Amino acid sequence: MKILPTSCCILFCICLALGTCPALSADDSTDASQAGDEEMQNKDEDSEKNKKPGWLKPRIIETSDEAAPAENRSVGVQSTPLDAEQQKQIDSFCEPLKKLATAEYVFDISQGGADPYAQLIDKLCKDPAQVKRYLKDLLWMSKNASPAGRIYAAYLVKTQDKVQGERLFDLLKSDKTLVTHKTAAKQVHYTVGEIATNLAGSAPSIKLH
Repeated sequence: MKILPTSCCILFCICLALGTCPALSADDSTDASQAGDEEMQNKDEDSEKNKKPGWLKPRIIETSDEAAPAENRSVGVQSTPLDAEQQKQIDSFCEPLKKLATAEYVFDISQGGADPYAQLIDKLCKDPAQVKRYLKDLLWMSKNASPAGRIYAAYLVKTQDKVQGERLFDLLKSDKTLVTHKTAAKQVHYTVGEIATNLAGSAPSIKLH
């Protein structure tokens, strides 16, 4: 006996009412939903695993400390005040190192633009003899300068002594002090350790000169 189209519609409606339609059962809908959730979770996990060394997590610092999360308040970006001995040491440096030792931010030229700190780094990198002459001062700076100054010091050392420069960056990788990172387009904040890790990598995204 042939089943007319109208009969098919009636049977289909009965199946829906009884919840026995295989294609639209509640269990299948739940399973599909769970499968979708698991797929999204797996994608998130894969995304975390695929982050390259030197991946940077920007922190946006609010103008008002009260409005910013505790971990991001601007106090983390400010340098620890210099004591008399530290200030005396910096005063003995050549003029370029004086400015870099108290640098307020790290300027990244990867997006173009001009900046006084970038110009100082470029000038010093073109004079290897001067960098070598002030190696002792740079080693001191890598531990005692401002957050940006520590990064600049390690970077300059690495341009002349790769092994020693990498050692300095390794020491900075655990530094969680926030430091201002500027480009021609924007300003964000990273930890000293994140920038050190990026610069120490084989293909850093940050460019200082």
